Amino acid sequence: MIFEAAVDLSITDNTAFTVLVALKQLGYESLQRVERSDLYRLTLVADEPAADITRALMRAEVVFNPNKHRMSFADGSPAGGRGTGGEWEAVVADRDDDTTRLRRLLAERFGVPGLDRIERSTAWRLYDS
Repeated sequence: MIFEAAVDLSITDNTAFTVLVALKQLGYESLQRVERSDLYRLTLVADEPAADITRALMRAEVVFNPNKHRMSFADGSPAGGRGTGGEWEAVVADRDDDTTRLRRLLAERFGVPGLDRIERSTAWRLYDS
């Protein structure tokens, strides 16, 4: 089973603002705003209720802080590419990202049942006029 979660900031994202400023300075004047999400793709050995996995992730402060984050989730794969109305999305992942410790922490301490593998990436959404 594949479970995907996106964690977004509910407060001002200074990193996304810095990217917006840098891209405008590089010549992308029509860019209006930049948003980002941390994506987690969990591979589980058995089908588990999405609500149980979500509750476990929301208890894991290394992934989610209820004071500054909101979470969305899906069973399956995300759609990529161009969005609608001048929105572009790019998903960026580090090929050398070792998630062994995070997988062990989520499985053993936060009770994500049957967690076999976890992949992390960042989704960048660019909005132009």
